[in-house]
Amino acid sequence: MMAEFLHGREYFAVPYLDDVAIYSNSWEEQLNHLNDILTKIKDAGLTIKSIKCRFAQDRVKYLGHIVGHGIRTPNEVKAVLEFPVQTRKSQVRAFLGLAGYYNNYIPMFSSIVATLTETLKGKLTKGKINWTEECTKAFNKLKEKLSALTTIRT
Repeated sequence: MMAEFLHGREYFAVPYLDDVAIYSNSWEEQLNHLNDILTKIKDAGLTIKSIKCRFAQDRVKYLGHIVGHGIRTPNEVKAVLEFPVQTRKSQVRAFLGLAGYYNNYIPMFSSIVATLTETLKGKLTKGKINWTEECTKAFNKLKEKLSALTTIRT
């Protein structure tokens, strides 16, 4: 419902269940975005809990992201960076799911992980995989890209 509710506002509002993070490039823009969202909430007959609200924050941690200064960057990529080399399909799926949460930050994400995705093909849903040098390269490249994002942010 929140994604539908905020349709067309994705460039400044990030919904999750009943929460919304609003980020802007300037104070004036922030006030406009906030007014837009609050008006939409009021017009829909919805309410907010003031105790859950935080206004005029420089940056906030929100669902594994840091939102602020008009941008959104990944926050909790440590689990991806520390993920060990895979030997089973279930492990590859887990890694791709975890890394995929940050796919919006990595240009050509699907191309980078294509080799890893290939290891999941076949009739068997479980079992060992054929981990190749190409898999290692893709695995490390993805970790490198995520690591670079956290370095830029700090």
